[in-house]
Amino acid sequence: MCPSSTIAGIHELYQQLLPTKLYNHNKTGTNPTSGVLCRMCGSGPKGVLHIFAGCSTLAKTKYIARHNAALKVLFFELLKDLNLMTQMPPWYSPVQPKRMYKNERAKAFWDVAVYAENTEVRANRIDERVMRNRGKVC
Repeated sequence: MCPSSTIAGIHELYQQLLPTKLYNHNKTGTNPTSGVLCRMCGSGPKGVLHIFAGCSTLAKTKYIARHNAALKVLFFELLKDLNLMTQMPPWYSPVQPKRMYKNERAKAFWDVAVYAENTEVRANRIDERVMRNRGKVC
């Protein structure tokens, strides 16, 4: 049911055949004048793996947006199961979760800082947190 251009693009990603600087350098065997380092961060070779998961400049913006978009779908499913939402938006919707959802069964928090009395807490900004009223954290 997918367009053939989408399937071809996925195969190019999988086989790392996108025309990046690193691909062109390895394919032609020449040393380009601009080098093969990433233009955004300047630290890693500009290949598919670096673009998708290694660029420190993209990590501050695009990676977080991609992470939140994927987690948002799971969070909305959980909210619907706990009756904190009546209708779930589609996965492609730009709707962002509210900071807190609450009913008599549970409370759910989205990207809210956690303040703890003990020093064992490693991260103070948890992506999502769901607490049932029995006191257990999911």
